[in-house]
Amino acid sequence: MKNKLIKLLGGYTDIEDFLKDKTVENKRKILTLAVKRLFNTIDSDDILQVKEGVWIFEGRPLTKDEVDIIKNSAKSFTEGLLFKILDKELRYQANRKMFIESQNEMDLISGKILLYYIDIIKTRLKRIDN
Repeated sequence: MKNKLIKLLGGYTDIEDFLKDKTVENKRKILTLAVKRLFNTIDSDDILQVKEGVWIFEGRPLTKDEVDIIKNSAKSFTEGLLFKILDKELRYQANRKMFIESQNEMDLISGKILLYYIDIIKTRLKRIDN
């Protein structure tokens, strides 16, 4: 009885009914949001962004004090010894994986991915510092 009433009013009783309906607009967007919620994924709204001079993190604008703290932290981290140690360690591990331990194409790819991650971190820290 409940399902009949839901269908009569234009609703969906389960996900299969929803997916079969060709008239639903933004189906892809709705499904993407459902997958995001289910698997706790991260999208561009969750990372640090600067829009029109406003710094936004996890959908929340940051205060000037928070921005200053982030900038100072990025600057001190990139100029510090710990960052240099980690950078050398990661590059060493990537090169070892690609050139010494490499047995197949996937080993080369994994080393390149590690180098790519290093570049992402460095680029992000530089953009924050500037």
